Amino acid sequence: MESDGQSLLCLPQDVNLPFFAYGALKPGELAYAQISDLVSGEPIAAKASGSLKVRDGLPLFEPSGSGTVRGFLLTFRPEKCMGAYDRIRRFEPKSIYRWKKLQLQTPEVYANVLEGRVPHP
Repeated sequence: MESDGQSLLCLPQDVNLPFFAYGALKPGELAYAQISDLVSGEPIAAKASGSLKVRDGLPLFEPSGSGTVRGFLLTFRPEKCMGAYDRIRRFEPKSIYRWKKLQLQTPEVYANVLEGRVPHP
């Protein structure tokens, strides 16, 4: 069944930024297949300041946490950025995540990341 759009996660403010994947959409996880055809080049191992919490089996990134989260930097082909983020927003629930622009520790670039909405239930 197609969603009415109101329950969908919005698009990030800048769809031209790469995506920091730390959960089900990172390489090696089953959901990566949903976006792998839109990725340009090889995924790059990356780190972000913050912590991961788990709620109902879902990893929730908390940028204010005091640690390091390992993941992958995914850069999308320029003509496919909008499509890639559309697939991500249809996969990840709006009630759990919101977009955040974040400067990564390594590599030192800005990326879009899915931040957990309620890291402390």
